[in-house]
Amino acid sequence: MTKLADFWSTHLKLDDRMVIIDHGLGKIGDRRNIAIKDNAYLWLRYLHDNKLPLSYDDQSKAGRKAFSRFRARAFLGETDGNRILKLRRKPKMLHTPEDRTFLKGAVAKLKEREDVFRHCFGTNFYYACNFDKNQTVHEMGNSVAVFITHYRGILQPADSYKEYWNLKPSDFGLV
Repeated sequence: MTKLADFWSTHLKLDDRMVIIDHGLGKIGDRRNIAIKDNAYLWLRYLHDNKLPLSYDDQSKAGRKAFSRFRARAFLGETDGNRILKLRRKPKMLHTPEDRTFLKGAVAKLKEREDVFRHCFGTNFYYACNFDKNQTVHEMGNSVAVFITHYRGILQPADSYKEYWNLKPSDFGLV
């Protein structure tokens, strides 16, 4: 993975509503230009303007910590999220058997949801583009086999993708 000084200016062109995948950024090093949908633009603008993490940052300890805190609290709830963060800072030799049991369960829950945002996008996009595998694979940057294995979930009801594409930060009181 290429180290990037400023992902926001080199690959995410918010004003042009475009994501540019190149310079080895994609899994297979291909170049893709992907148009940013209206609601995605609003979410990305919110993250950018509030200096929130876009995703896990491989290169930066600070980025990893910020994203780790966000994930723990989002997927485990505030109480358990804070508990796992405290336990991770504590030396393992000081963990009680109860701590170890809690950590094992919490880590398993986090792993279940490791790619939840990407999987939600893939499934909802697949439905929104009338089950077009090729278009979905292009947007996701995966092979058809990977898409079928990981991203072709079943939406109930089938037209719920319409709600997904209409979710905006303002719907959650975020401005």
